Amino acid sequence: MSSTASSGRILPPKTYVPVHHPKLRKGHWVVAKMSFFNVLTLAIALTGILPLFWGSMYKRSDRAHNLKMAVINWDNDVVGNAFVDLINERPKLPHLVTIKPVVSSEYTSLEQIEQLVVQYKYWGAFVVFENSTATLRAALESGNQDDYWFKTLHYFNTGGRQESVHSTYCQPQVDALEFLFQEQKVPEIVKNLTADFSNDKLKDLLTNTPRLLTSPLEFQNNDIRPFSGGVASAIDNVGLIYLVIVSFYQVMMWGFIHNVQGEHMILWQFFIYRTVINIISIFFISLFFSLVSLAFGQDFTLRYGRGGFVVYWMINFLSMTALGGATDNIMAFFAKKFPPTLAIWLLFWVIFNSAPGMFPLEMSPGVYQFGHALPVFNAVEAIRTILFNVHSEIGLNVGVLIAWIALNCVVNYISLIYTRYFFVEEREKAARKELEKKSQVIEEHEA
Repeated sequence: MSSTASSGRILPPKTYVPVHHPKLRKGHWVVAKMSFFNVLTLAIALTGILPLFWGSMYKRSDRAHNLKMAVINWDNDVVGNAFVDLINERPKLPHLVTIKPVVSSEYTSLEQIEQLVVQYKYWGAFVVFENSTATLRAALESGNQDDYWFKTLHYFNTGGRQESVHSTYCQPQVDALEFLFQEQKVPEIVKNLTADFSNDKLKDLLTNTPRLLTSPLEFQNNDIRPFSGGVASAIDNVGLIYLVIVSFYQVMMWGFIHNVQGEHMILWQFFIYRTVINIISIFFISLFFSLVSLAFGQDFTLRYGRGGFVVYWMINFLSMTALGGATDNIMAFFAKKFPPTLAIWLLFWVIFNSAPGMFPLEMSPGVYQFGHALPVFNAVEAIRTILFNVHSEIGLNVGVLIAWIALNCVVNYISLIYTRYFFVEEREKAARKELEKKSQVIEEHEA
């Protein structure tokens, strides 16, 4: 009795050979060809896809002039006119934020000024308060520097609109403008307002309240809708990339489940069946995705009160459905015949959505305006509305996401028709090959 039979094994023991064995030469050649093909595929994908993201950042600072700021001069006296003169003398260069005076009579309250920046009309607004000149004059006369600066120059912005743009482009230029104002205009203003002061009065001011003479006019920054940072940074930026990835894996995991029934069910019923299953699964997956942010203490009440979290959840649900639907269709049309498509698609889908979605389109080349129609861009806009109570176009954002879902459903039905035809053809080919083999065996036996 052989050792194989005595051990109870049916198959003979597996033998292994060294890497240079002649038996492996053919396999080495196959590995080399496949590796070369994969490297070539990824090289083409990287050089074709990564420039989408790099291009959105290319010479970004040269497009800073697309960021608009307003100047409202309610003073129309020495202080206000000096500030407007400084703005008009400012050079118009591509890397400088555009600051321009507007018709002050159109804005009569601070609420209107706040709406200019909250509703995204401007990235920031400078306000020279009414009677700023008289207020400064009174402070110089009395020597009281307690609160006069709160009634003179103010700068309003909304950090929640895009915190990185404010910190990188807007605020540094506001600080530079304040420095120029202090250096070039304030000495003239002080000289004008103290022209009739006695030497003793000026000496007294310089001794007791030197600030009134050296730097009496400082900008008061007012971030109306501040960026809260912390968990909000994860939600507003990288979190949306994770959303794309989670939607990708949802499609991968449920694709195998759908194959269980796909070959046997009537086509239109199978379409409804898998669509309902996908929607239900994404409904709960998006809930757990959203709960992570809630668990880490993110405040969702600024815009919609207690219902803010539910709105956030629904935005994630619609976004994940829209993003996953596109992946589902790519898998149906291409992945069966060319599996590397899925890896390339994930890279493309993340970058294609994040390039125009993570940064203001004003700072990107004009070609990136297509971002308005993408799921991630609309998800970002809606989520910022929820988190920071800024400009709302949530109806439009939801509409775009629903349009993506509807389009994906139409394409998905077509993909099911294609997939079923593809599998029928594959089974037919396999059956014919099997029949040919059997016929060949019979012919050889008869011969």
